[in-house]
Amino acid sequence: ELRAVQPTGPYQFVGICRGAHIAYEMARRLEQEGQQVAFLGILDTWVMENTLNYIWYLEHYAGRLVWLKGLGFKDQISFIKKKTKSALRNFGEMISLSSPAPSSRNPIHEIYFPGPGFVPKTYEGRIEVFRVREQPRHRIRDEQLGWGKLARRGVGVHVIPGVHTSVLKEPNVQGLAAELKKLLHRSEQPPQ
Repeated sequence: ELRAVQPTGPYQFVGICRGAHIAYEMARRLEQEGQQVAFLGILDTWVMENTLNYIWYLEHYAGRLVWLKGLGFKDQISFIKKKTKSALRNFGEMISLSSPAPSSRNPIHEIYFPGPGFVPKTYEGRIEVFRVREQPRHRIRDEQLGWGKLARRGVGVHVIPGVHTSVLKEPNVQGLAAELKKLLHRSEQPPQ
């Protein structure tokens, strides 16, 4: 669709959340087709794979327990029965000789990722990561938000004001805009 509007590069992409992953994949594919990608910006978004630490699981299951506590007694019993049946069914499938071995299950894959088997391919270019200072404690400690392992030409890190949910809101968006403007102007300059 992009090439129907602009058949050739150079292209510039910026994305946040799921849009960052889409921008990354578009840039990677266009580059693979021989097109020039002048800029790829990631706004406070982690790569999808292997960036959660054990605290995510603690927070996830603690939240579920708090939710369960808020239910009435009958609903709690119904929920426990449903989960028990599901666990017994899964256990039965696990020990059944006719069933394939179960894969390890990661609940976050079921709600956000393209699937547990997804492995992103390397991008040959450079990625500019715009991140807020405070990152979730349930992520591994990595100033590049995990993108360094995917960018062959490296990652530039730019700390922007705000928190994840406010980087595109006033007044924080002004700091982001200033950083983006500098880098976009630089990417428009012809290579020397």
